[in-house]
Amino acid sequence: MKANLHFDKPEAGDAFAVAGHLIRCYLSARAGLKQLGILRTERTLQGDFAEWLVAHLLDLQLSPSTVEKHVDAKDAAERTYQIKSRIVTSMSQNTSFDFRASELGFDFLIAVFFDQRFDVLAVLRIPRNVVLL
Repeated sequence: MKANLHFDKPEAGDAFAVAGHLIRCYLSARAGLKQLGILRTERTLQGDFAEWLVAHLLDLQLSPSTVEKHVDAKDAAERTYQIKSRIVTSMSQNTSFDFRASELGFDFLIAVFFDQRFDVLAVLRIPRNVVLL
């Protein structure tokens, strides 16, 4: 659904009314995403959505604690997953996931690439030993 809002130099009162409406829509959308279990934190939508999406795609159990260090999910075999995401304009765009040695306590990195509308461009499952290279 596209909003059909026109922002060519609105009057101050109009701008505040439009801003108030958009903020209410945003807050309502966040509440709905929390009810669905997509938003689990107060972080950005990107990270929480990537974790939720990967958990559903790969049948993973998300860590009960959203602050558990370096492990976002586990599978039935108890293998651990770190889930990272990026918003990119294309899959040919350069990007990286930087880790410190102490942050490599997972078995697999799952890299999720979204476009600006949060459409999924790719989901990559990368073994830890490849991340170390």
